[in-house]
Amino acid sequence: MSNHRPRLAWVIASASVAMAVSMAMQGCSSKSSGGAVAAQCVLNSDCTNPLVCTLGVCHEACTASLACPSGELCVEISGNGVCELPDEASCSSTQPCAGGLVCGTDSTCRTPCMTVSNCIYGQLCEGMVCYDPGEIDAGGSSSDSGEAG
Repeated sequence: MSNHRPRLAWVIASASVAMAVSMAMQGCSSKSSGGAVAAQCVLNSDCTNPLVCTLGVCHEACTASLACPSGELCVEISGNGVCELPDEASCSSTQPCAGGLVCGTDSTCRTPCMTVSNCIYGQLCEGMVCYDPGEIDAGGSSSDSGEAG
């Protein structure tokens, strides 16, 4: 029986290596969550094209809030315009924004700005955060609706 132990150990080791390689390959190419909006991701290739991976989840790319689903804002995160998902939008003093966004007066996470050039095209810089034109009232103050315009 002792003659079979080295062979058995080799078979077990080979099977372990094969399983590890197989799992690693699946991890690189598998899109178990389907790569849809809000699916977890690490790379853009984990998302269904043309979605992009931002903050660990798939987002729609955008150049204006009008390109986003109703009620979602186009925000800039790491140099990319993405439609902010509803569960990413709310903020408060105890719930900060992710990805370098800042909490606006309407408790919505927004792109920070010093000038309008820091905002997504067509947005306005008000109170050091970006707003869509329909979110700013005639007096130049942000509204509390939080809806994209």
